[in-house]
Amino acid sequence: MEGKWNLVSEGDTVRLLRSWTGHEIYRAEFGPVDVSEGGGWRIVRAEAERDPDRYRNYGAEFDTVMLELVLRTYALSEPATELRALMVSLVAEATGRTDVRSALVEMSLLGVRTGPPSAARP
Repeated sequence: MEGKWNLVSEGDTVRLLRSWTGHEIYRAEFGPVDVSEGGGWRIVRAEAERDPDRYRNYGAEFDTVMLELVLRTYALSEPATELRALMVSLVAEATGRTDVRSALVEMSLLGVRTGPPSAARP
């Protein structure tokens, strides 16, 4: 199993879909940051799937971490080591397990992006 996520950009919105099911798990809407604040873009609104048949609910903090983690690893090719560790910690806390293996949690939830985001760009 390689990539667990597909990212679809539509205007100012990015949808994060599970690769096998096509279910939209996260949606992030972006807005511009004022030049006086450094410019760029930031998330101004986000949604997370809450249907337990589509995605396990580990809570809002987990969703915040997961949304940023998928965007940073899949879209920006960043290692996001601190977010990976936090994701594993939140899963351990939510499940009550102290023996979670980081690599298994990461592969199960995050997967591995299969190509650089620049591959589709001219």
